[in-house]
Amino acid sequence: MGDSPPPPELDSWFLSQGWGATLSDSENEPHDIYAIGIQESGWNDKDVVVRVKNILKRLHGMDFEKIAFKELWFMKVVVLVKPEHRNRISHVQTDSVKTGIGNTLGNKGAMGISFTFDTTSLCFINCHLTSGVEKLNRRNQNYHDILRGLANLKQGQQIRTFDLTHQFHHLFWFGDLNYRIDMTGPRIVELAKSSEFVELLLEDQLQKEQKSGRAFVGFHEHDIKFPPTYRFKKNTRTLDDYVWIKQKSGGRTRINVPSYCDRVLWKSYPGTRIECLAY
Repeated sequence: MGDSPPPPELDSWFLSQGWGATLSDSENEPHDIYAIGIQESGWNDKDVVVRVKNILKRLHGMDFEKIAFKELWFMKVVVLVKPEHRNRISHVQTDSVKTGIGNTLGNKGAMGISFTFDTTSLCFINCHLTSGVEKLNRRNQNYHDILRGLANLKQGQQIRTFDLTHQFHHLFWFGDLNYRIDMTGPRIVELAKSSEFVELLLEDQLQKEQKSGRAFVGFHEHDIKFPPTYRFKKNTRTLDDYVWIKQKSGGRTRINVPSYCDRVLWKSYPGTRIECLAY
């Protein structure tokens, strides 16, 4: 969001409508759980919860209940459930970790919410990792720092020595991961306009780091069938509106090529399964 407000109409976000794999109107039944993460947001905690609840009430005609909310500077995450599920939720934990300069600034980092739904343990992590095409190693380090820093999310003292990614039946990790595409801006736009997403993803830093075993090992993601989500001119969303050259003070030029910065990943226990219906 940066210094721009969110769009006035957010219904399509909650109905999984837009580019990529989407749901039809007949498939858009209310979910049991909603986990919403935002970055670079000027909304305060009350704004986030009230606005999300109002949207869900208008779309589905029910008052969803907040399970937990956590914020870190301009990042927020909130989890809501259908009212009939409230008594099925237990062991709610929240935590946050800063990964900005010297791991002391909260402009980058993550926050998470974990809980148990009946006997199924769930965790939701919202993050904003280091930006810049050249800061790949720093993003990978952010990932490992977050795993260590969110220790309070772990379920049970007896297993706190295990990696956070092995603590839950299902762990969802989303946000502005900031991984870039290792191509020139014009080439990326050319491939995006011709819907050659497979070729784009061959140079996607996140997928390459996963394959190399350096970050997000074992995490899954739905097939990407949409153009890069970063970065467009304000209040626009067409493939002619990518902006990747920025003039900085002192005459310097900053290059931020169009990329798949915004991602949703998950990791589950062996023998369990997640089916992603829209992405």
